[in-house]
Amino acid sequence: MAEKFDSVVVGGGPAGIAAAYTMAKAGLNVLVLEKGEKPGAKNMFGGVIFRHHTEKIVPEFWKTAPIERHVVEYQYWFMTKESHLLMSHRNQKFNKTYNAFTVHRAKFDPWFAKLAEDAGAIIINRTTVDGVIKENGRVVGVKTERGEVLADVVIAADGVNSMLSKQAGLRDEPPLDAMAIAVKEVIALPKQKIEERFNLGPEEGVAALLVGWGSGMHEGFMYTNRDTISLGVGISLKDLDESGQRPHILYEEFKNHPSIAPSARR
Repeated sequence: MAEKFDSVVVGGGPAGIAAAYTMAKAGLNVLVLEKGEKPGAKNMFGGVIFRHHTEKIVPEFWKTAPIERHVVEYQYWFMTKESHLLMSHRNQKFNKTYNAFTVHRAKFDPWFAKLAEDAGAIIINRTTVDGVIKENGRVVGVKTERGEVLADVVIAADGVNSMLSKQAGLRDEPPLDAMAIAVKEVIALPKQKIEERFNLGPEEGVAALLVGWGSGMHEGFMYTNRDTISLGVGISLKDLDESGQRPHILYEEFKNHPSIAPSARR
């Protein structure tokens, strides 16, 4: 017979782990199934986690979480192909009342997963969920290559393009203009250089949104980490399809923009 849990969470990203951690703390028997080697191994994002929402789940998480820097300045770049207009907001209050933090998911996700495990959740990695189990029209479990798992509640946290939700008949194929793909590069830069270049204190950081450059670009982003800079660009699948270009080519063009290249190369 298949093993039975109060809840099975499919996906070990922040959403899935947040659900597992919350339920485990409430005393429920929770299983998390993650297809990567560990939580965070298959995840990519720009690099910022906001305090307000995260501390509702883990109060004062920044005291133990592997954060890079706390954000004190937000920049907005309005770009053409050869220039940009920069607007920024810096608030020294963010040194006392934190607003957001830059992080690396490869470090943050395993830390978060450990909290869920310590609360009682079971996390099984390297496990792919192939579909749902239905009984009388109700989802009662999932199928994996390791076997079937039953649960009172199944939570699909397998990403924005959740295949599990589609198989369960809960969502249609999203339109191309509702989906985006991103390319990111993490550029090594000495800690002191970052702080000099962006006029930052030892633990302070900058988060930047760059818009308007090129044809079909959705948005660019730049975040300062402890001794690296996260630089990337996202584009809607519709714009990508219409442009006929490859994401990594668009990123190289973005990185070579006159306003970006000097900072990336020094």
